[in-house]
Amino acid sequence: MDFTDWYLFPVAIVIATIANGAGIGGATFFSPLFVIALGLEPKIAIGTALVTEVFGFASGVTAHYRARTIDWSVARMFLVASTPMAVIGSLLGGAAPEQLLKAILGLGLLVIAFSFVRHRPHGAEDVSIARGEGVVEPSVERTIVARDGHEYHYHVCRRSEGRLFAGVGGAFVGLISTGLGELNTYALVNGAGSPAA
Repeated sequence: MDFTDWYLFPVAIVIATIANGAGIGGATFFSPLFVIALGLEPKIAIGTALVTEVFGFASGVTAHYRARTIDWSVARMFLVASTPMAVIGSLLGGAAPEQLLKAILGLGLLVIAFSFVRHRPHGAEDVSIARGEGVVEPSVERTIVARDGHEYHYHVCRRSEGRLFAGVGGAFVGLISTGLGELNTYALVNGAGSPAA
């Protein structure tokens, strides 16, 4: 049994904990780790990061499912846009040159970082959008009752923008293994006004 890379196990636990706590895809950390620290080719690093991320996020999804804090209606809305784009992104990523994948990975990480830095508190504009004032697509009021009895009331607005973010995020996941969770978090919290992503 080879224990050469034993340190990756505790590192993976720390990354999965941060990812689940912040709503960030674990591959955001794993892809650069595999490319820079381990020197893997981008295609191998991205595939490995995706597989690793699945196990980390499975525990988060299970915890939210048990807590009943998943809005299945909104999740379906995002899945319809993100799933086909992830397939297209993975097909394009398989044919892309190594240097292009590295450039896309770097650019994708910058876009994701910018989306979190740009996060702003909701103001009067968001209140009027939540009421459906001056918008083409009226908001939909949602209520989620968690297992502990806490009720989350919010308006899902800017749905077309949310689907666009989900599609772009899905393409990023297919290409570079990261982006969907980050862009969806931004769309849900900053765009749609959801209390939790």
